[in-house]
Amino acid sequence: MLGFTLKRYSCYAFILLTIFFAHQTGRAQSTEKSAKRPEDIVLDQLIAAIDKDDRALLLEALATGFPADVVDSSGGTLLMQAARAGKINALRTLLQADADPNVVAANGVTALLLAINGEHVETVTSLLANGADPNLRGSGLPSALTYAAASDNSLIISALIKGGADLNAKDQRGYDPLEFAFLNKKSTALKVLRPIYRQRENTITNEAFFDAITSKNDAVLIRSLALGFDPVAAIGGKMPLEIAIAGGHSKGVALLVHAGANVNQMSKKGIPVWWAALQTKKNQSFDAATLKTLLRSGADTSVKAKGKTALEFAGSNKDAVAILKANGAR
Repeated sequence: MLGFTLKRYSCYAFILLTIFFAHQTGRAQSTEKSAKRPEDIVLDQLIAAIDKDDRALLLEALATGFPADVVDSSGGTLLMQAARAGKINALRTLLQADADPNVVAANGVTALLLAINGEHVETVTSLLANGADPNLRGSGLPSALTYAAASDNSLIISALIKGGADLNAKDQRGYDPLEFAFLNKKSTALKVLRPIYRQRENTITNEAFFDAITSKNDAVLIRSLALGFDPVAAIGGKMPLEIAIAGGHSKGVALLVHAGANVNQMSKKGIPVWWAALQTKKNQSFDAATLKTLLRSGADTSVKAKGKTALEFAGSNKDAVAILKANGAR
């Protein structure tokens, strides 16, 4: 049995996809195998020709009349095998022999997804030039453009967009390729995608960005940061991180830090911005989740400001003191 696997495409809990050619070279009969059928022999020759990327050998096998777009019981095709391995000569030969580039395997995999997964640029462009649909995918799978964003390969991303890839296609978590690239820190993908998305979108303003922080609207905050809104620039004298901390928006804090905000930056008050999480305002309960997020994000507990340590600044806030000590503060 010949098998191949698609790599996990993100740091999130996305599905690890596996597809196998169901071709068997013979059936077991007691302890011995039966003789191969003629079609099995030809299929073996075709697979060997693809593995060697040997156009002449592949043409010889196809000359027997064996169909170039044969599909096995799991939906696997010879073209998928060539695409997975980046065998460009074999792939072009199969396409010239009318192999269908838009077959979808039982688990939703296509030849194009396999080529993207292997980061085979020439294979991707050849498939697109021969009619591969950049928006074809099985149920529950991310789009080809999201897979390309995962590869962080600018050439593949550009080829897919030129080929008509849907910029709005969502993955299982509801994120489009731009948001996926941001959340997974795919810097090359962001450089390619951001200008394209910015041209299409002008509805999010600085005011909307800051409102998303105060109102804890994570969808707008993610979109703003994915589009490139500055996670550090102050508005009305306050930095985005200060606003998130003051509002007890722990997820907002994590997103801003992910986008480049510095938790140890000094505020206008002359103290590290993260210290705002150590004290509570009147009629406000202590937000342990935000403090823990800041500490996980690199808050420096050893820094002194205005003659005080973080522990001293926390004062009588026993919960904050306990969390600081648990994280090495002295």
